[in-house]
Amino acid sequence: MLLRVRGPDGMSRLTVDQNDNFGDLGRQLLPNLPTTVDPTTITLSNNPNGNDSKRLGDIANFKLGQIGLKHGDLIFITYKHQDALSNGDAHGATPSTSAQILPSSNRLNGKPILPAEDVPIDPLPSTSATVERISKPWEVVKQSALDDRLDKKNGKIPRGRDHKMCKHGPKGMCDYCMPLDPFNAKYLDEKKIKYLSIHSYLRKNNAATNKPELGSSFIPPLQEPYFRVKRDYIRAREKKSGVLGRVVEI
Repeated sequence: MLLRVRGPDGMSRLTVDQNDNFGDLGRQLLPNLPTTVDPTTITLSNNPNGNDSKRLGDIANFKLGQIGLKHGDLIFITYKHQDALSNGDAHGATPSTSAQILPSSNRLNGKPILPAEDVPIDPLPSTSATVERISKPWEVVKQSALDDRLDKKNGKIPRGRDHKMCKHGPKGMCDYCMPLDPFNAKYLDEKKIKYLSIHSYLRKNNAATNKPELGSSFIPPLQEPYFRVKRDYIRAREKKSGVLGRVVEI
C-alpha cells in the first residue's frame, strides 16, 4: 500500500505492507529527509496540528496494520535539525560544542538506522572541550607516505630496443625505444587500459606545466581538479532539455 508522509520539508510517498512495522517505515523515510534531521526527534501523527503524536522510536516495533493505516493515508511528521558540526570556512558555519550525537551515528554501513537502534559510533563531544577551527585546512593536510614515494618516481614505462626500427647500439635510445609516459594514448589503447590511475591522471594534467627533465621546480596547476558533481551544470542541462529550454532556444 502507498502512504503519504508530509513534513516541514515536503511530502514523501512510501510503498509499504500492512505487516511491516514502523521501523521499516522509518528506514524508507530517513533517506528522503534532510541529512541534518535528528532521527531521535521524529514524531508521527494523523493530525496536521500534531495532536496525539507518537515518537518513531517508541512505536518502531508496532505493525502498520495494528494502527489501522490504509492505502493512501496521510501521516504528518515533525522533527528537529541537529546543529551542523563543520571545520573550516565553508558557508560561514561556526562549530558547535553542545553535547550531541554526530551525524555518522545516524547511519551504519551507509544505511540509516532508527533511533531505537541508534548506537553512537562517534563519542559524545565534551561540553568543556573547545573545537579547534582550521581556517586553511589545505596548508596543514599531509598526504600519505605511499604518495610521497610515488611522487619521487618518474612513472615512465620502460621499453626495450626494437630490432627492426632501432638503428643505434645497445646503449643508445631513439623514439622507438624511449620510455613512455603512463598516460600515453597509444600505449593505453594497445594494452586495452580503459581508466588511468589517479597518479597518471595528475601527471597528465601537470605535464604541460612541469618539465622534470629540465630540473625546474614544481609549478602547481592554475586550477585544481574538481572531483565532485557540478550541481549547477546538471540543472542547466535539465532545464535546456525541458520545454522551457526549447522555447528559449527558439
